[in-house]
Amino acid sequence: SMYHPDLAEIESSFARAAEELKDTRDRIARVVLADEPGGMSYEHVKVSWEYQQAFKDYLKSEGLRDPLDDDFEEVVGGGKEFEPFDPTENVERKLAQPKFFYHMELFRLQAMGHFVRELTRIKNLHFPGHARTLVNHVPYHSAYGSWVKRGVDPYFCFRQAGLELPWTEDWLAYGAGPQEMSPLYALLRSAGRESGAGLGGYVVVKDGTAQLVRMKLYTALAGGMREIDLYNYDPPYSGWLNSWSEQFEKYPAVRQTLREFGEVDGALHQATRHPTDIAILYNRTQAIWANPGYTTTYDADLVHWALAHAGYDADYLGEEDIEAGLLDQYKVLYLGGEHAKQSCAGIIAEWVRQGGTLCGHTGAGLRDEYHAYLQEWETLFGAKADGPRDNGVRLPRQGMKQMAALDQFTCVGEAGAPEASFPHYSYREDLHPTTAKVFLTRRDGNAAGTINRYGEGHAIRFAGAPGIAYLCAAVKDEEYDVTSFLPKRFDQDVRDLIAWPATLAGARRVAETDEAIMEIARYDKPGTAVLILIDHDATPKERVSVRIPHAGGFRKARAASGNPVTMSVTDDVTHISLPLDTCDAIVLETEQTGN
Repeated sequence: SMYHPDLAEIESSFARAAEELKDTRDRIARVVLADEPGGMSYEHVKVSWEYQQAFKDYLKSEGLRDPLDDDFEEVVGGGKEFEPFDPTENVERKLAQPKFFYHMELFRLQAMGHFVRELTRIKNLHFPGHARTLVNHVPYHSAYGSWVKRGVDPYFCFRQAGLELPWTEDWLAYGAGPQEMSPLYALLRSAGRESGAGLGGYVVVKDGTAQLVRMKLYTALAGGMREIDLYNYDPPYSGWLNSWSEQFEKYPAVRQTLREFGEVDGALHQATRHPTDIAILYNRTQAIWANPGYTTTYDADLVHWALAHAGYDADYLGEEDIEAGLLDQYKVLYLGGEHAKQSCAGIIAEWVRQGGTLCGHTGAGLRDEYHAYLQEWETLFGAKADGPRDNGVRLPRQGMKQMAALDQFTCVGEAGAPEASFPHYSYREDLHPTTAKVFLTRRDGNAAGTINRYGEGHAIRFAGAPGIAYLCAAVKDEEYDVTSFLPKRFDQDVRDLIAWPATLAGARRVAETDEAIMEIARYDKPGTAVLILIDHDATPKERVSVRIPHAGGFRKARAASGNPVTMSVTDDVTHISLPLDTCDAIVLETEQTGN
């Protein structure tokens, strides 16, 4: 099993490779351990004696006792049956033994992290430290489904001296467009935070048009990718995965975009991402319970889209980050999923009491990791919830256009919520307010959204999946062509409603613009800021205006494209305008220095 690799054979293989490559070893930059890997499968864990012994030891270490002890039934729940099982095929046992099930899945997810830590340790014995280990994390909007289903958890892979370089690919697969990657890049930035290595990955040039390739490259740059492999260019006669070398119409776009990257390369060197006040929970507990479904995961990603279109950035936080106190750095937390880890729930409730703004959706932590009802969160949200139903979600190229609406949600003007009325999809629950005010109702007039004052903060709850509603509007538009990968007609009212908790909390924006679906990232270092602009409308504009807060000291602006940039500064705000053909990068500098 991944808990019992043949370390002697692995070390011998690394030693042989190091000897064979001794003349070029110091020039090796990356060591690829696996492509699109999965962790321990259910089929494997059910038959691996070594794995089951390790799992038994893990249960003891967690204070859950030996399965043969008399008190195992009351501690783990549901009898003495110990062997791991496939919860996608045995839902009854999952519900009968919730504590056993949760720890079974947690242990399975940790296996790959254990394995790659051993590989990284051995690699460091034979190769220089700058030869960083990586695996290619396949996007979960691909055909593989959720990461939990595949036994992969990026936090377990990167933390505690694991993988050294976050890496992925932007294969669009069943997704809607290039922005599918933005939340994934954000998640990998968070998971790989301890490595301090930035991001790397494959940009799949074969997908779509030349314009789409340009957008994918800029999305990678905006997401923090600093090592880009244009996948995959080979002469046709090589017989090795040639995918775009004969797509000559894409050459000018690739050449031009890389030239523009060269214009900002120096400015981006050692620059860090501009801080944000907004966090999104990577809800591992919900992903475990939802497996093989991914409604909550996808809804959180699309909340990220809406926030970006509203001018905000958002970081992902893992459960371990919440437990480590990192939530104190943020004003707003978006939490999706019917389940939430109890230790995190207590921390989040106290954070709200002290002034934080919590936005719950798709279940909003109704139950803990053992499927027990989180009674204390009724007080936090000022509402009782029951009857959650996950109807699932179809990805944009898997039939999202045909998804039927479950209801119609309408804002009632309470508590300053922006006006909106929109079809609702995928997930619903029944809300019964106690102390909360209703700001959103269903077609029958019952509550669909509530806001509750809790201490110095606010707890907002959507009885549904607002992110999915946001994308559905664009995908279901009659002019949308699923093969274009360019959804455009998003509902701006839904965007503003999703961003309302951030507005209410006074969270800082990256930038403001009149363009409805523009994504802007900002990177800073002393004397310099770089703004990366991606207009998902993908239509050339004669002039685009951008307002950048917390940027009062800049005196010079230039565009990577070479387009002229006009600039003015008022107090702590810089205003720029320029012609924009879908993407560009703007360098702001404090001094009138040379390029």
